[in-house]
Amino acid sequence: MKFIASMLRMKTYGKLSKYYKDGIRLYHKNFILELFEHKSYQQSKAVLSELLDGFVAKQMHPKNILFSSVDVLRSKKIKIPGYSSFAESITIKLNAFENDLVEKINNLLTESQIKALDNLIETNDQPYTRPMLTKLKIVSQSVKPLQIKQSVHAFLIVKKLYFELHDTIDKLGLSPEAIRYYGEWTTKAKIEPVPKALLFDDSRCRLFVDSE
Repeated sequence: MKFIASMLRMKTYGKLSKYYKDGIRLYHKNFILELFEHKSYQQSKAVLSELLDGFVAKQMHPKNILFSSVDVLRSKKIKIPGYSSFAESITIKLNAFENDLVEKINNLLTESQIKALDNLIETNDQPYTRPMLTKLKIVSQSVKPLQIKQSVHAFLIVKKLYFELHDTIDKLGLSPEAIRYYGEWTTKAKIEPVPKALLFDDSRCRLFVDSE
């Protein structure tokens, strides 16, 4: 404002913001957007919502969701919202996706599937015993007969889980990117002994998706 005033050789009296009312500022914003054939964020919230749904379904990293959304909005000539609006929208979408997935899995899982998944992380209160999931995450390249036998046994466990859960996983309609994300999460996660009373459904849900 000061720059424009100086270019027009206008004298300023105090703070210019005192004379630049909110109504005038909003009018100028909309005028500039129309002049450059852009749409305001308020007019295009549905576009951003649809974009976020697609990115979240692929379980993209929040930072990548932000950058990808900005690129698409720019290509569509839509005003980029502030960071706080982006962060809030992404957080809401991620939480909604996770909650919806947990609800779907809880409704789809059978008693036998629940037992199979629980067996992956339970140690039956045996001290110094690693959960089966920890053992399955270790892939041995040894050619010793005993190691080969153990690798075949692990493969048969994974094979059984795959056929037991495959049809149910298909009903979730997850993208390959989302399945890969949950698989990587399970591979990196550490399994600590947890009392049965504190086992959460979402832990079982992650194992369920990773079985794909």
